[in-house]
Amino acid sequence: MHIAHIVSSMDENYGGAPRMALGLGPALADLGLEISYWASADPRLRENLLNTGPEAHFGRLARPRSWFRSPEMIRELDRQLDEIDLLHLHEVWSYPQWAAARLARRRNKPYVVIPHGELEPWRVKHKGKLKYIKKKGYLSLVGLKFLNKAACLQAGTLREIEGFRASGYRGPATVVPNGIDPELFRHLPDPRLAEEFWPALNGKKVVLFLSRLNSEKGLDQLIPAWAGLKSRAGY
Repeated sequence: MHIAHIVSSMDENYGGAPRMALGLGPALADLGLEISYWASADPRLRENLLNTGPEAHFGRLARPRSWFRSPEMIRELDRQLDEIDLLHLHEVWSYPQWAAARLARRRNKPYVVIPHGELEPWRVKHKGKLKYIKKKGYLSLVGLKFLNKAACLQAGTLREIEGFRASGYRGPATVVPNGIDPELFRHLPDPRLAEEFWPALNGKKVVLFLSRLNSEKGLDQLIPAWAGLKSRAGY
């Protein structure tokens, strides 16, 4: 079985979607599945991204670039679609997912969409009224059509499925939590190295927040939550 991951960009600076796709791919390959990656790419990035492997396909960006539009990538996907059994579309708002879904319907290929939290109500309203209007308009005009034609929508949590329904999606949905490769944590550095670098950590309990400093990541909620937990635990 050949699964094609459709991503707006495979650039590691883009965020969580390409990282998840690249993490999920090897795990599926270990189960005996064939994996490929499909994304748009700025010409200056294409050479750097080719080290993703021969199963990675990158199309040139076309205008409007902010939509990650790449007709070249979709044409190549169309040429190879006979060899693909399932499309896994990462995210909702960009051209690669919309175009790949339209192509899949035309060629009678099933596809699964993983929105990566983009349909949660607060995310839809995030970044101001104009962005909210654009997203609602996109859902009404084209978004809900390709979502409701999906074989399934994949969520990371049960709460995310509530966002699917609030957006108007009525099809099947499933929860598949994000996985972690335990091999990445099998050989960790000696904790004393951190204490040597940050002497203030000596003898302290440490919580690592490894993410962007952005309101959507909830650090403003995590800090007072830890403070409350500390007072209750008597630390």
